[in-house]
Amino acid sequence: MKTRVHAIALGVAAAVLGTSAFAADSDEERIKKLEQQVTVLQAQQKSADPLDRFHINGFASVGMGIASEDLGYAGYKDDDVHFSPDSMAALQVSFDINSKAQAVVQIVARGEDDWDPEFEWAYVSYQFDNGVTARGGRLRAPVFMLSDYLEVGYAYSFARPSVEVYESLPISTLDGFDLRIPVALGDTTLTFQPFVGETTIEADNLENDTDVDNILGLAVELDWSDFNFRTSYATSELKEESESSIVDGADGTFLGFGAGWDNGDWVVMGEWTRIEVDGLYPDTDSYYVSAGYRYNDLTPYVMVSGLESQDDDERAIPIPGIRSSADIERMSYSLGLRWDFAAGMAVKFDATLVDDFGDTSGGFPANSVALPVGGGSTIPVVAPDAIKIDDVALYSVVFDVIF
Repeated sequence: MKTRVHAIALGVAAAVLGTSAFAADSDEERIKKLEQQVTVLQAQQKSADPLDRFHINGFASVGMGIASEDLGYAGYKDDDVHFSPDSMAALQVSFDINSKAQAVVQIVARGEDDWDPEFEWAYVSYQFDNGVTARGGRLRAPVFMLSDYLEVGYAYSFARPSVEVYESLPISTLDGFDLRIPVALGDTTLTFQPFVGETTIEADNLENDTDVDNILGLAVELDWSDFNFRTSYATSELKEESESSIVDGADGTFLGFGAGWDNGDWVVMGEWTRIEVDGLYPDTDSYYVSAGYRYNDLTPYVMVSGLESQDDDERAIPIPGIRSSADIERMSYSLGLRWDFAAGMAVKFDATLVDDFGDTSGGFPANSVALPVGGGSTIPVVAPDAIKIDDVALYSVVFDVIF
């Protein structure tokens, strides 16, 4: 390639040498001009190289933990040491199509899914001259404060996002389109993010996969000094092909508010969400508040989270002392320490206590029993005086890295 560039440069120089102006130059000046031509052509050749338009980075977490009870909280299902629930690895590749357009692919493999790779992001974006960015493809559902970097553990102080808030919504991505519309207001930036799309909730506790169609929403984010505020609202329609489905044809709505403060030393964050689904599926309110203080390479932190169903009367069972297992109430309290022991690497030590279930299952199937309702059918219920487990403690260590 260098030979070709030099040949082109020599050809250009030869053409210039034929002019009377260049003929009057000294040999030293001729050599200097030739070197300048070579430098320009090499720079042009480099900028045209497609490999220079690729950008590759990634992140990973390796965790280990043990729970005091077999409730499945945060993915820890018994009192043995497990390494899968908090472990994952991701690779992100972006390609600059031109100065305004970009293609992005992010592949994530999670330990709890047997390390099967999945496309978490796969979209094309285009930035207009007015600063508006349009994206289409597979995107993160932009409903939470941490949505854009949900699994980048290195990006936040705590070991994992609040289970009560972030696992109450069983989707994290959607296939569709969104816009990012920034509006400058003095020293403040207000960003509007409308989005549309669809996704699927893969069967776990449900009998079949659930399609989430006609997602339509708007997120609004305000950045001001050390503060960040975010609110989001979305609607959707649920479809599940099952005769016993309690969500097929139901409309679902999401409402969320969040705020954060980071002055370099203190980092404080909190969110509140409400999820409503027509019918017997529980409507829930959830929240968390976290605070951490950076002291050199150490960041001790605390987090308090809560989750509670709001429509228990719609699932009332006409048997004294019996409640639907979908009635949920619980709190969690986390205390931890983050240590940034090397550039791009951190380790977090976390202890979390989950309790205050009231007379509900706490949202854990292990606390429910099957109640016969005739015809060979059963429904999961809770008898408050027969709750098997009323609290669980989780101790974990998580290593986070970005590269």
